[in-house]
Amino acid sequence: MAISYVAGMFIFIFILDYPDIEPDKRINLLSEYTSLHYFTNLFLYVVFGFSLVLFSLSLYENFKEGNRLLVRSSVSTGIIWAGLLIASGMIANAGIAPAMELLRQDPADAKRFWSTIETVSNGLGGAHGEVAGGVFTILVSLAARQTVYFSKFLHYFGLMVGTLGIASTFPDLNTLTGIFGITQAVWFIWSGTTFLRKSEQRLKC
Repeated sequence: MAISYVAGMFIFIFILDYPDIEPDKRINLLSEYTSLHYFTNLFLYVVFGFSLVLFSLSLYENFKEGNRLLVRSSVSTGIIWAGLLIASGMIANAGIAPAMELLRQDPADAKRFWSTIETVSNGLGGAHGEVAGGVFTILVSLAARQTVYFSKFLHYFGLMVGTLGIASTFPDLNTLTGIFGITQAVWFIWSGTTFLRKSEQRLKC
């Protein structure tokens, strides 16, 4: 999941320069880098989403002795978030071929069509605020603290990351979305490493 985040952000920001491209010109960028768009959406949203399902289920296995409400809430939120992300990536990719066909016939219609696809995909994927990801991170951090599974520093770091995600939903703070993505990538690595270490300790016992 961390690799999906970092790779996706690197491609969209540094290779495609997507945030600085005017909306009505993005269809031209899509035409130039069609395959790159397709595989980036697939990796960043679909692969990430299915990985998130596995991560959420592992939470239940590791935290099931803790507060049941927190554990079930975090797992449920993770699966809901995963569904939103998978849908976002699949919708974006499903719109590529029709957009390219329209571009050959009527560029103006193609721009409007792709703008609609982007609006729906971005809404599901959290491009304008990571409320689902923020709530998920906070719930996991609280559930982990109940079981003393995460260190105190990881617990507070998760709460901070989750708060950034929720705050990014406010229009004036939407720029926090990128910061949330970077810090959550770190959180995924840190929490994943913790899971592996705990699993090794259980196996040794």
